[in-house]
Parts: sequence; C-alpha cells; structure tokens
Amino acid sequence: MSTLGSNNPKSPLTPTPSVGSAEEHREVFPDATRPSSDAGDTGGGATPEDVRGPFWRCGSPYRGKTTMPLTPGTPLLVRGRVWSLEEDEPLPGTVVDVWHAGAGGFYQDDQEEVLHRARIVSNEAGDYEFEAILPGYFEQSPGKVRPRHIHFRVSHREHFELTTQMYFESDPQAAKDPNVKSELTVPLRTVKTPDGEYLRCRFDLVLSSTR
Repeated sequence: MSTLGSNNPKSPLTPTPSVGSAEEHREVFPDATRPSSDAGDTGGGATPEDVRGPFWRCGSPYRGKTTMPLTPGTPLLVRGRVWSLEEDEPLPGTVVDVWHAGAGGFYQDDQEEVLHRARIVSNEAGDYEFEAILPGYFEQSPGKVRPRHIHFRVSHREHFELTTQMYFESDPQAAKDPNVKSELTVPLRTVKTPDGEYLRCRFDLVLSSTR
C-alpha cells in the first residue's frame, strides 16, 4: 500500500492542505451562447480587424501567462470564446497569439527573453484564457499616446486569420481615440481575494470562413 501523504515517518511527502472545494472558487464560462455586449459585441458579424503594429514576434511560447511571476503591474485575467461566424458554433483548436506592452508602456523587443507574449489554444468548447498585467500607455510618437490595449492574432485552419486589438471601457484614452472601435472595447471588473485584487475581462472572438 502506498505511503504517499500518510503519517509514515519514512515518507517525506504530505498532501497540500485543502482550502475549500473547487466549486467554491470556480468561475465557469457561460453556456455556449453568442457573444454578448459584455464580451466585445460584433453586431452579429465577424470581429473587426485592427492594425498588427510593429511588435508581433513569431514563435511566442504556448503558456497561460504572458508575463513571468511577480512582474510589476496590475494582474489581469482575460478569457473568452472563439466562434465561427458561418457555422454559429464555438471553434476548438484555435491558436490565440497575444502580446502587449508592460506596465511602463514599453514592449519587450529583444530575443533574450520573452515577456508580455503568449499563445493559447482554445479548448473543446472554444474557450481560451490567459493571465497578463494591465498594459501601460504606449507612446507611439512624441505627444501621441495610444490607449491601453492587447494585440490578438487568431488562427484556425478552416477560417481566415484575424488580427485585432482589445481595448478597455474605463480608459479615458480609448474614449478620445476615434480609431478605437466600440466592438473591440470591453469592461474591466475588479475581483477581490484574500491575497489582493485583480482585474478580469471577457473578449469573445468571431472568425469568418468566407469573404
């Protein structure tokens, strides 16, 4: 009989203490319904495209965090579901490539370490999720500051690739920028935990297989 986690003095292993059931802490995705206005409302069409910008890099790691642990900044949880416009069904196996500026507004642009970048594959229900930090304001040129945003490059073998950006409703810079589409703007919600606070938002993506 295994002594794993027992009180046998010869076993150095003990189980991690429980902090409650999974159900108590769970935040589930909603049922498979079309994107709502709380998730980037596309008005029944495909998610609008937005410029890629100069900072996309090939080969970002597949991981659930864009940043390393303890990276300075406000923690942010982004989740959503990828949809097929024509089939009106979620899309499993979609690659969601994301990148963003750090808290200070700068992009990591060298090859020695990969910061503020990740790729995620949507699950069997089309859901994706990643942890990041709230991006800072990127100064595109002297005196021209972009709203906070996260870049997305979304690929599925049976649909056209989508390159777009996600913005935040609470950002005054977004409200002043005429190029920010309302369909790409999502609300931020604050979640309080015993260890502190983090932000979360939902951004559904709708891909088209025809043009």
